[in-house]
Amino acid sequence: MQVTHPEFGSKARQTWQDDPIWQPLREIIESLLVTWDWGEALVALQFVLKPAFDELFMTQFGRLARAAGDHVLDRIFFSLNEDCAWHRAWSGSLVQTTIRDTPESAPVIEGWIENWAPRVSRAVSAFRPIFDEMLPSGAHFATALSEIEEFGQRYRESLFGRRDAYPVASNRGFECRPGSWPVMPDCGYRGGLFS
Repeated sequence: MQVTHPEFGSKARQTWQDDPIWQPLREIIESLLVTWDWGEALVALQFVLKPAFDELFMTQFGRLARAAGDHVLDRIFFSLNEDCAWHRAWSGSLVQTTIRDTPESAPVIEGWIENWAPRVSRAVSAFRPIFDEMLPSGAHFATALSEIEEFGQRYRESLFGRRDAYPVASNRGFECRPGSWPVMPDCGYRGGLFS
C-alpha cells in the first residue's frame, strides 16, 4: 500500500498511542503482555478480547463498509473472519480438552473470563464514535454492542458445554461447528486438537 499511497500508515503509531478510541484496547493489550500467568493471558486473549474484536471488526465493520457501499472491504473482512473462526475452533478445542482432563480448571478459567470481560466491553464501546459518524443513530451502535457481547457469551458458554451453538462465524451466511468446515475443508481440523 505504501508504494502506491506513501501516506498510508504514516500516523499509525501516533494514532495507537494518542487516539482516545484506541486507548482502552491498548491498555488491555499492554496488560496482557505483562500477565505472568500464561493460562490467564491465553484465556483473556482467545476467549474474551479476540472474539469481541473479531466480531467488531470483521462483522460489524463489515456491515458499516457495506452500508457505505464499500463491498470490497466487506469481502475482505468476510475472508479474515474465516481465519478468526478457525482460531476460535482450535482455541475452543484446547480449553475443552483442558476442562475435560482437569475439571477443576473450569472455575479458574471462568474467573479469568469474568475478570477481563468488563475491560474488553469498555474497549469495544470506545469505538462508538465510528458508528455514530457512519450511521448517525445511537441505536445502531447499541445493537452492534449487544450482538458483540451475545456472540462472545455464546462462544464462552460453548466452552463449558452450556450451549449447543458454537458461534464460530456470525451472521455471515455460513455456520461452522467443530468437525464441520464448509468454508475451509482442508484446514486440518478434525474435531479436536487431541482427537
